[in-house]
Amino acid sequence: MRTSISRTNNILLSSFLILNVGLIVWMSLYALESDTIFYLILIITLNFAMLSSYIVINSRYWSEYSKLFQHFQAFIRDKRDPLVMPHDEEFSENAEFLSLFQRTYIENKILKKDYNDFKKVFDTFIPKEIHSQIGFRGYERIVLGTAERKRLTIMFLDIMKFTTVSESIGDPYRALLLLNIYFDGIGDIIYSHHGYIDKYLGDGMLAIFADEHTDDAIHAAIEIQEFISKFQISTIGRYIDIGIGINTGDVIMGTIGTKRRMDATVIGDVVNTASRIEGLTHTSLHHIIISRDTYDAIIHPELFSFHDLGDSPLRGKEEMVQIYGVDAFERVNLPDGADKK
Repeated sequence: MRTSISRTNNILLSSFLILNVGLIVWMSLYALESDTIFYLILIITLNFAMLSSYIVINSRYWSEYSKLFQHFQAFIRDKRDPLVMPHDEEFSENAEFLSLFQRTYIENKILKKDYNDFKKVFDTFIPKEIHSQIGFRGYERIVLGTAERKRLTIMFLDIMKFTTVSESIGDPYRALLLLNIYFDGIGDIIYSHHGYIDKYLGDGMLAIFADEHTDDAIHAAIEIQEFISKFQISTIGRYIDIGIGINTGDVIMGTIGTKRRMDATVIGDVVNTASRIEGLTHTSLHHIIISRDTYDAIIHPELFSFHDLGDSPLRGKEEMVQIYGVDAFERVNLPDGADKK
């Protein structure tokens, strides 16, 4: 049973008042004059005893409080776990204070875990590279229409005729599993080269690289083709081609949509052009096609082998666009009778 310092002090104070008032009244009514000194000594003795009790009890309280406060300081300074603090408090106020502190600590840990879990889920759907670059200072401050102009390298990737392949597989769950396996391997390559995936587009995706990482975008595109060429036959027994279009330039990075449903993404002519360039890979011998702007942004072109494909018309654009194919990867020459759906 713990002692309450407030209740104890109230009892001592009440006893002090009752004792002194009672003795004084009794002395004035009943005590003989010869007994006055005795009663005065009695009052002084009792008051001294109560004062001593008050001092001793409160000293023990403040000593315990000081020790508890030192534990709090150690928790803040040394990151100690407050749950391992001693639970031998004599006074209920200190015990309640410690309990409140520990309960608050646990609740904060739960809130922090919930926040981190939310952050992981949020970053899964909206790349942190986007919401950090357009000035978000907290998830609760994300608003529709936040935007910033950036010079980026945009990669569009499409698994050609995957719909036909998935239909031939028959099982939609197996087809979806296969697509996710592809995307998982491709995503690892993109992130390992300082890029990130902005969004998935059915059986394709849009990836983003900073302007200074244009070389990384080319390396990533080449490694993606290597990954597909090694992986595809052993998995489904048929060839799958992946087309990659890359363009570089100024884009608008921000939030679009409605108040009920918004997305963080990149928009602009550079993005559209990258998509159109990827479309050229469907009729070209080259799996990877880049624009002249991307070619000019490459810091070490000597590390790659390019083929000038000349100027090409793009759907939705009046001007021709000069494009280059990456010679390292040309469309697979399938053996006679091989499936190329």
